[in-house]
Amino acid sequence: MFISVLITSSLAIRLKNHASQSAVVVYKTKILLDASQVLQQAKDKNDIMKITANQIIKLMHKDVVTYCIENGKLEAPKVILADENNFSSDYLSESEKTVAL
Repeated sequence: MFISVLITSSLAIRLKNHASQSAVVVYKTKILLDASQVLQQAKDKNDIMKITANQIIKLMHKDVVTYCIENGKLEAPKVILADENNFSSDYLSESEKTVAL
């Protein structure tokens, strides 16, 4: 009797873990599909950068710094924050710009 309860419990735990992993995969797939559909409607490079940054935030929950290149030079960075209250001036530093090169 004890063994059957142990096996049933083990299977239930595995099923629960598999269900949560599947939910994460479905969520990420939906975000990528949404990104694809929205990107098809983008009108210029700024729209593409903004849409892509927002999708990265949804997937990774991290701040995103984007740089466009105009005539072979980096333009000013655009910072899109995952949490509006956590701005860091490090995003605008010279060392951050160097990394972008």
